[in-house]
Amino acid sequence: MTSDKRPCFPSSRARLSNGVVIDELLAEGKKIRGFWRTAPTGRPHIGYLVPLIQIAEMVAGGVDFIIYFADEYSYLINHKYPRGLVAYRTQYYEFLVHAIIQALGTPQLKDHFVRESDLFHSVKQSGDDLNRLYTLLSIDDVLAVSSEMQEASMISSLLCPGRQVICEQYLEADFQLGGEDQVGYTSKNSFLSISLFMG
Repeated sequence: MTSDKRPCFPSSRARLSNGVVIDELLAEGKKIRGFWRTAPTGRPHIGYLVPLIQIAEMVAGGVDFIIYFADEYSYLINHKYPRGLVAYRTQYYEFLVHAIIQALGTPQLKDHFVRESDLFHSVKQSGDDLNRLYTLLSIDDVLAVSSEMQEASMISSLLCPGRQVICEQYLEADFQLGGEDQVGYTSKNSFLSISLFMG
């Protein structure tokens, strides 16, 4: 993607929360990498077409894209379901998303599917990174992320924001495609990722 394509990035149905970063990368002629996170917590619905269409548009514009299946998040946040069921749901999500991206003409994205469990397993220091991040987080930091965190009754749910901050670093992504409910997971915790990985 080049700077002359910036008006089409992303489509008019989306809003950039920090477009300055994207503009700077485009001005430098760098390849843009984004990711879309989906969590297999329930039944997929027709609304999934919206981000996948936007992803197809961005891939056509030269953006490198990763589709991230947050299976560990699903297990931690939906603690009443066994890990085996989450694994089956993840497989189903992968099958469904693959079918949609094929229909949209971007089958090459199948090579950019990443599972959270595989990602963290592949990074040797992920356990140390998580522990270090947890020493920087306060309860108020986590609760400020979303109403979901404020209503959480289990500790497992409160571990999720930290994992999401780290996954962006491991994926080496420049931006995340997500709804308004995802803003707190990134912008409110950006200073934590800087402290962890730069300090």
